[in-house]
Amino acid sequence: MLLAPLFNKAIKYMSQREFLYVLLVLILINSYFGFFFKQDINNDGNNFMQLMYVYFIGRYLALYLNVDRFKLRKWTAIISVCSILLYAFVWLLNDNYLHLVKSYTFLLRNNVWSLFNSIMIFLFFTTFKFDSKPINWIAKGAFAVYLVHESIWISTVWRDYMADVYTAYNPAIAWLVVSAIFIVYFFVVLFFDHIRLVITNPIEKRLDKCFSIITKQLKNKSNNE
Repeated sequence: MLLAPLFNKAIKYMSQREFLYVLLVLILINSYFGFFFKQDINNDGNNFMQLMYVYFIGRYLALYLNVDRFKLRKWTAIISVCSILLYAFVWLLNDNYLHLVKSYTFLLRNNVWSLFNSIMIFLFFTTFKFDSKPINWIAKGAFAVYLVHESIWISTVWRDYMADVYTAYNPAIAWLVVSAIFIVYFFVVLFFDHIRLVITNPIEKRLDKCFSIITKQLKNKSNNE
């Protein structure tokens, strides 16, 4: 969350071609070396490299994808449904008959197929315009909730606690308890993330001014030469 302003400023001063080069490098690191060859840099998707990878993909799509909204909605819906169904079929086929890869492989966040499905669903929802302030307020903090719940300090605690809940209560009560905990947790993180925005937005503006000054100085220097 704290690095988001730096990412945004770096992206702002990239051309589309430079942005594509960065994405190609991230694809090579995360999908090729990380997922297929299980290199330590990103062997499961639960790390900073995957975060940066997903963030940059989302920003590129938001900035440069220019497709008719209704056509995009239609095709992303069709592709998403077909891809998810095929994904589930291959998963079940592998688990029950083929046993080519371990089952948890399908749950890894750097799984290329899973990432593709996520992008299609993301694009589908971008075709809708939500004017509701509560929905937009929640949506702004959803990424922060994801980041916090997967941090080393938080994830180990809530996973252990959830296991205790499921062993202590019957399934129906356990689901209610877990749902209540997640709702409270979600809004607590949202609250602190909006405090974070109050702090980081002025910093982002200052960074923007610094980048603008440096860019102008470099241009003037190159023109003088």
